[in-house]
Amino acid sequence: MKLTLKSDLDLARTLNKGNWAILTATMEAHGSGHTPRNVGANECLAEYLDEQDFAYIPLTGFYKGVDQGTSFLVLEIDANDALDLSRRLRQESFLAPEGLVYTTGAINPRVGCFVFGKSAADGPAYSRTENGLAFRMDLRDK
Repeated sequence: MKLTLKSDLDLARTLNKGNWAILTATMEAHGSGHTPRNVGANECLAEYLDEQDFAYIPLTGFYKGVDQGTSFLVLEIDANDALDLSRRLRQESFLAPEGLVYTTGAINPRVGCFVFGKSAADGPAYSRTENGLAFRMDLRDK
């Protein structure tokens, strides 16, 4: 079920609650996040999330100012389920409350608090909701 958050406060409450993952079906080997193959893969991921009754918030991810395409903030997902889904999507990693989780099991831990609003874009990587709410989490290893 696709959700929309109305404010930075709603977003902060959601992220600080934990039990979420940011997942994508975009594969760099297939080009940018906006190639037809990657767009189609993310449409299929959204359909899967709907079929499995996951609540999710569509995002656009940015890295060094470049739009990376669609990703999804999936709510109330167990860490093992997020790991399993990320592996099935053939991803190297996904974001979770504890940091960047690699499908090998290694974790690049989160440091500090989430950053919201315009300041989120000051870091190397951040995400933005469809209605413009921006956030980032800093990681120990950049």
